Amino acid sequence: MAETKELPVTGPMAYTKEWYEARKKTIGASESSKVLGMSRYGQALDVFMEKKKDPSDHDPMTDAMRRGHALEPACLSMYQQRVGGTLYMDCPMLIHPKHTFLSCTPDALWCSEEVNLEKLPWSFALDYIPVEAKTSEMYAEWGEEGTDAIPNEYLIQCQQHMAVTETERCDVPVWVGLEHRVYVVPRDDSIIDAIIDASADMMQRVEADNPPPVDWEHPKTPEIISKLHSVREGVVINLEDELVEKWMQVEDLRKQKRGLESKEKILKAEVEYAMGDANIARMPNGREIVRSIQKRSEYTVAAREFITMRARKIK
Repeated sequence: MAETKELPVTGPMAYTKEWYEARKKTIGASESSKVLGMSRYGQALDVFMEKKKDPSDHDPMTDAMRRGHALEPACLSMYQQRVGGTLYMDCPMLIHPKHTFLSCTPDALWCSEEVNLEKLPWSFALDYIPVEAKTSEMYAEWGEEGTDAIPNEYLIQCQQHMAVTETERCDVPVWVGLEHRVYVVPRDDSIIDAIIDASADMMQRVEADNPPPVDWEHPKTPEIISKLHSVREGVVINLEDELVEKWMQVEDLRKQKRGLESKEKILKAEVEYAMGDANIARMPNGREIVRSIQKRSEYTVAAREFITMRARKIK
């Protein structure tokens, strides 16, 4: 790192119209693991598609995201009680002073110095670190408190926070179930260099309208592909032999699936018939089958569009 710290460029506040517009021009910290191909939740093609969309057409928050936002203030408050100092929680988007295609919006910034933020404005010249609050119910994903044993997606997100702010550490307070923990992620310049290179390549692809290769092994790929193209009525293409073979495999798998589902229903019905009106049927292997009445409340499904695929005879 340079001896003289360069201050990040401040951008718009999170979740404003301007913030969504600015995200189209940069790779955010939550996107960097996808760009690097190290995310369970998406891949580089996801990020490319997001950058090409209209800024007003952003995905709504999931239930997990809403829960995280609701618990974030309490998580940060508990963190400050544990570490003291000053916690600045009105952090806008921050943009790398050199690599302007790189941005982050930390949940908070912390410094050990006591600063009265009611009287004095926050200064990026302070000796601070970024803070990224999380919530999780997956105990197995988190290692020993005080270490950087956290999920890869968050580890890379923290590295981008440190890249943009030119800091040496990022703290991660987290609710793991009902347990509050604090993890400490040290700066790793090798990861940061990889983030910068991959992010630069991605933004060049966005500008040139050149999507990255599809990762066909990623579990989220079918969902991504279903959103990649719309349907233009009347447009006809001829499939190559290799793709015809793939479609024949699709139809064969569908037949196998229907056959297996039918067999499953018959076998289940035979056992249910034998149980009569019994609630429980015990097996010699120590397991038991439980029948119970489930009630489902009436609800309305929101209207949406989706693409279907089927084969038919050429008209």
